Amino acid sequence: MSHKSNHKSIITVKKKYLFANEKYPPMSKWSTIIYIFYMSKTFTPFLSFMVPYLIESCKFTNKDVYNKLNPFFFISSLIMSLVSFYVVEKFGNIISLVIDTILELLVYLLFFLRPERSFLMGIVVCSLHGASTSMNSVLKNIIISTAPDRNESRKVMANTQTLKNVVNIFSSWIGQDIYIHSKEHRVNIFYSIVSLVVSLVVVTLLPHGKAIIKGESIGSYRNLGNYIMKAYDSKTLSYSLMYVSSSILSICLSFFAARSFLERKKKAESNVLFLNRITFKLMKPFRWISYCLVKFYSLISFTPLTTGRENQDIVIHGYVDGFAKLFSALLGYLITKIDFSESSLPSVSMILNIATMASLYLLGTTSSLVFSYMFFIISYSFSSAAKVLVLVLLYRNEKKSFIISLNMFFSSLIHILLSYVSLYMNCNVQTRFLLYFVMCFVLVSGSVIVYKL
Repeated sequence: MSHKSNHKSIITVKKKYLFANEKYPPMSKWSTIIYIFYMSKTFTPFLSFMVPYLIESCKFTNKDVYNKLNPFFFISSLIMSLVSFYVVEKFGNIISLVIDTILELLVYLLFFLRPERSFLMGIVVCSLHGASTSMNSVLKNIIISTAPDRNESRKVMANTQTLKNVVNIFSSWIGQDIYIHSKEHRVNIFYSIVSLVVSLVVVTLLPHGKAIIKGESIGSYRNLGNYIMKAYDSKTLSYSLMYVSSSILSICLSFFAARSFLERKKKAESNVLFLNRITFKLMKPFRWISYCLVKFYSLISFTPLTTGRENQDIVIHGYVDGFAKLFSALLGYLITKIDFSESSLPSVSMILNIATMASLYLLGTTSSLVFSYMFFIISYSFSSAAKVLVLVLLYRNEKKSFIISLNMFFSSLIHILLSYVSLYMNCNVQTRFLLYFVMCFVLVSGSVIVYKL
């Protein structure tokens, strides 16, 4: 009798977790919490300016950033990709999200201290950022499994992706305007910290039980080999190779494009000033929002900030990043609406990856800042669209979070390999782009061969 009674109580606990009652938020409240969490987690206006900040404010050289600090980002990303799935399995979605948010929050808090050429601080920041980036890739959609209803979770997943795209674009543009008004990065860092604190508070309002992720239990690392063999059939392996290719291209663009912009800024071009003037006029509606944010920061920090005449002779990292995210969101949306046959997906992904590699090669060879902006936007759009296409396929697999985690591990491993090859060969930006070009060509070719087996 006691055994039956005990069993019944366990079922009741699970029902409390799966269905709304007084203790856990109802469906509408759950959805609202999810939307606020993603909105606040995504609004980080400083994100587009991390590399410029390290070079301009922290006084690191280009070689310091790319040869001494970057490897720590990829090493920590590699380690976290191995343990993140295990963390989710042991602690559940909510605790994992809290850990991820705290890691990212620590990055911005350390940046706010503005250490000048402190390699120890730089290594810690890059390591935390790498760990957070890797963990976030695994967790980005897994939180939806806490939904009490499957249909509601699909609806919320679609809506959160749209919300994240909009906030990402808005965040980049507002970040650029804040920098133009304040002429320093601390204001962007401050609002990024505030936004992450809000997301940390909001995520604690979700149910705290362990998430039940069907079909995704490893048990222990002793069973890892057998688990990998079961998870990766030929098609999943093919999709994973494409995912790794598009993933390393995206990160390559995020890191090295900023460096190429700063280097090409040194060469004066009349068309750059013309482009900047046009862009400034287009972004004028956002200028008032950023102006108010700068004034508010000035009041609470008791720091007088200059908000006079705008300097238009600058590298517009934030605007370009925002436009790249806008075009990638539009292209990703169009791709998800097209009903591709499963046999045509490798070909479509191949085309997208080749287009990315071609524009990446042109980005590396051009000396014009205007063309650098253009090729960056094209490369970023195609690589993001390729990743969306592959993720649609990978999320059909029951072991999706484990597969994505392992794919992130191989992605980080490739980045580390290419970083040390570049360091050994003393590569410039153009040669680095070429190395990534060759690696991605090998991965995509391998993907097509495996798919045909």
